Amino acid sequence: MKRHGFVILIIGLITGMLPAQSPADKRPTERAESTGAAQNPKGSWVFLQDDPENSLVRLSADERSVKLVASGVAGRGLALDKDGSYIIAARQQLLRVTPTGTVSRIAAAPPGSSWVQVVVDASGSFVVADGRKPTLWRVSADGTSVAALASLRRFDIESPEGTDRFIALTIDASGDYLLLFDGTRRQGWGPVHFLRVKPDGSLAEVQLSGLRLQCPEAIASDGRGAYVITDCGTHDAVLRVSTDGAVSKALTFREAFVGPWGIARNTAGEIIVTGIGTGQIARASGDGESLQEAAVRLKAPRAIVWDPNQ
Repeated sequence: MKRHGFVILIIGLITGMLPAQSPADKRPTERAESTGAAQNPKGSWVFLQDDPENSLVRLSADERSVKLVASGVAGRGLALDKDGSYIIAARQQLLRVTPTGTVSRIAAAPPGSSWVQVVVDASGSFVVADGRKPTLWRVSADGTSVAALASLRRFDIESPEGTDRFIALTIDASGDYLLLFDGTRRQGWGPVHFLRVKPDGSLAEVQLSGLRLQCPEAIASDGRGAYVITDCGTHDAVLRVSTDGAVSKALTFREAFVGPWGIARNTAGEIIVTGIGTGQIARASGDGESLQEAAVRLKAPRAIVWDPNQ
């Protein structure tokens, strides 16, 4: 019994010599465990760079490596297909770029068209937004069929000839296509329309409320049932639109972006945004904290996709 009491005494003295860990000391460890996976998820960001770069580049998830995927490719819209290739809406054509950099043409745009946005549906076909002839086109996976899916002509008002309209396009979990469309092509002059297009081409407008959109550039799911938007008329924030059309600020930049354009979300819920005017890249955690600028800048980043495979 005496020996047992002596051991307890020694343990107590040793324990008393160690600094006590307060709840505040524990919080950073808990925070690191909860966000560590989100900071470095498996995969990479792929950027489509516009003139004069005209290239696809890959940025590692930790932002430490930028590698060229393919050069000589220009366009405005970017998507990832079911086989892991990158699909580019390259105005007069639709291009496919493999992860190793092989470039091929899927289909040519109709005369007078300018394909500016693209999404991939569940069947592997492509739906492309036309900035010159306000139309959604459906392109078969092999490129042999190009057919009009839905006309946006009734929303097109006084658009100058030879210019691309502001169109942001995404596809939701049900397979519907969601568009933000400004048919005036004059920032702040006309209304922006929030449109839902069914796979059969039927179209319905959702009335917007709240903050005013001026020139929507890109739209992506926020992972919480709504959508995040870049708008060239709003340089200090990323906007959010709910499925019923309510527009609000989602994330605020520490410094104003010059030409906020591309936006995407990765598998960990992080959101990344590009500023085409200065090459800025900013990212935010999925919990909605303020956007923080990345250490790296690119030359002319326009569109983004998250590639979970590379």
